[in-house]
Amino acid sequence: MTTHITFDESLRLLIREKLASGGLERNGLHGVPGGAGKGQICVACGTTIGTSQFVTEGISSGKHRKALQFHVVCFSIWDAERNVIGEVKPGA
Repeated sequence: MTTHITFDESLRLLIREKLASGGLERNGLHGVPGGAGKGQICVACGTTIGTSQFVTEGISSGKHRKALQFHVVCFSIWDAERNVIGEVKPGA
């Protein structure tokens, strides 16, 4: 029997790995607006957010505040997965 991994499952695994390794912010983001993509790179999947796609952007809450851009689906998976493993408290 062959097991097929769907796109969302592959994306979820990638995001889990990045959360575990510290490659993705685990704390919540401040100010999360959305809009049309403009060629930004998604911090979760590493691919371009095209002009026909929507981007979700937030400011990280860590020491080094920076703007993080996600595809909408990547943001949703990131938010769910970071809550599964629990948020890191500031200064931790």
